[in-house]
Amino acid sequence: DRAFVVTDWYLTAYEPVRDIRGGIIGILYVGILEQPFDDMRRNIFLMFLGIISGAAALAALLSYVLDLSLSRPFTELIDATSRLSEGDLDHRVEAGPSISELDRLAASFNAMAGKLHERDTSLTESNEKLAALNKSYIDLLGFVSHELKGVLGTIVMNIYSLKEGYLGALNEKQKKAVDSSA
Repeated sequence: DRAFVVTDWYLTAYEPVRDIRGGIIGILYVGILEQPFDDMRRNIFLMFLGIISGAAALAALLSYVLDLSLSRPFTELIDATSRLSEGDLDHRVEAGPSISELDRLAASFNAMAGKLHERDTSLTESNEKLAALNKSYIDLLGFVSHELKGVLGTIVMNIYSLKEGYLGALNEKQKKAVDSSA
């Protein structure tokens, strides 16, 4: 046990001294200064505390670095999908760290963006061609309509002239034909 002797604490052990008949006639005392053991215990505790703190700090730093290296490609991919959905079909994702799944995902995204860009370009060209063809068609219809209106107007004017008798008298058969068309 512990014993306070004069000014210091000691780790002690007591053993009774017995006579021939087994009766206790005294005590044998052995003691050693407790301070060096307290210092050693404190030093070992501080050393373990330092090792554990260092390991925790290293683990936190390592997890932060891993988090950045793993989340950065996902963040870039999310940003790229936002830009693609806003119409920026030329944006591509750069391959990040050597994580094969992320590299494949980035390559697939870039292929998809390329196909969308090709389709958009093709649709734009087709729309321009259709707009030009539609304008030509409208112009042709206008020209044909104008030409037909002139001929049709002349025919209508001639029918009314016949009907009113400006071009001479009509027999009954001719009057019936002119009346049915006017």
